Amino acid sequence: MESQKDLEQQLISTLAQYHISPESTHIQLMGLSPTERITLLQQMVQRVTSAKIIGVKPTSSQRQPETYEIPIPNDKLSIRLFPGNTAPDFQPMFFLDFVHKDTFRPVNAPATYKLSVVGPGCEVTMYSVEVACQVKPGPCQEKFLVLDGLRCRLRRPGRLAYDFDIPRRFSPPRAPEPGVGQAILIVQDDE
Repeated sequence: MESQKDLEQQLISTLAQYHISPESTHIQLMGLSPTERITLLQQMVQRVTSAKIIGVKPTSSQRQPETYEIPIPNDKLSIRLFPGNTAPDFQPMFFLDFVHKDTFRPVNAPATYKLSVVGPGCEVTMYSVEVACQVKPGPCQEKFLVLDGLRCRLRRPGRLAYDFDIPRRFSPPRAPEPGVGQAILIVQDDE
């Protein structure tokens, strides 16, 4: 039979797999009885394991289902779209980042690149999730959040603005307009 201390360590290890540090867990357990400690840890594990985690980037060269690539004309970078949240009670969305065309390795958006959402007669600047949360993105960590079906625009110095459509995964896609970039679905080879 497992001792209470072993069970506690197992639960703390499970939380660590979800990026909850053992140090912060131990602080929350201070002053609790052994039974209270186990009860709290079990509740924490239940909450963490039932949560839907969104926004985790695919590994550097990993191409996965529902990952799209939008090649940027006359550029070494592409725009990558990867699943954000597809829960039925939320608006479908993608995360967007920039990747090298050749290696598919992610990079933070170049400082001179400006993204926006465009609609009839309006253009709204997009900010990365990190900038919106006032967090400095680590190398290759910056990402943007976009809803399915939006029209977006990329502006770069010395280049024409480049418009592209975010795919609609849960309704028929609209026909692209002439001159508007199309997302290319990345299909993973079995070989």
